[in-house]
Amino acid sequence: PIDELISVSARFQEGNLSARLLMPPSSEYELLYSTINEMLSKIQSLINENQKRYNELISIISSVQEVLIIVDKDNTIKLCNNGLSQLTGINAENLIGRKIYEVIRISELNELIKKTFSQKCNLTDEIEYQHASYYIGTSYNETNDTVIILLYNNTQIKKMESYKKDLISNVSHELRTPLTAISGFVDTLLDEAKDDTQKKYLN
Repeated sequence: PIDELISVSARFQEGNLSARLLMPPSSEYELLYSTINEMLSKIQSLINENQKRYNELISIISSVQEVLIIVDKDNTIKLCNNGLSQLTGINAENLIGRKIYEVIRISELNELIKKTFSQKCNLTDEIEYQHASYYIGTSYNETNDTVIILLYNNTQIKKMESYKKDLISNVSHELRTPLTAISGFVDTLLDEAKDDTQKKYLN
């Protein structure tokens, strides 16, 4: 019975979660065997549930279009999504375990991560990287002492803001000349107006 206990424990430890003890011929070990089998079943259920939740988490992270990175206190990448792969041109599997400053050489990002760890808070910044504009948000995760980084490409938004400013500037410039002329004519009419009703509408 002891040999069987050792054998089943070894198989379970190696990943065979369905390994169970067969009921012994004598009743001496029956309670022990059934207790251990019940414990192994509960452990298997917990492992399966955790694996399911992990797979769901990975699925959600993968579906996020923005660049998502989780780093530990040593600046080692613990988790990332395909957004980082597209940004760096490196396969996601090869990014895990590497230092963030080796993958993305942005001094502002490294400083932001450092501040997030020291202040244990959420921070934001804007940077320029590879001829594009990025909004960065960092969040401290107290549960496992990590920092979650989100990079959002806001290049198109910046361009739209620039177009908007140009449009307003052009429109105001185009309207200024006729408005000045109209204002001048109204002032002339006001000087000549004698009727209060005329002055009211001219004003």
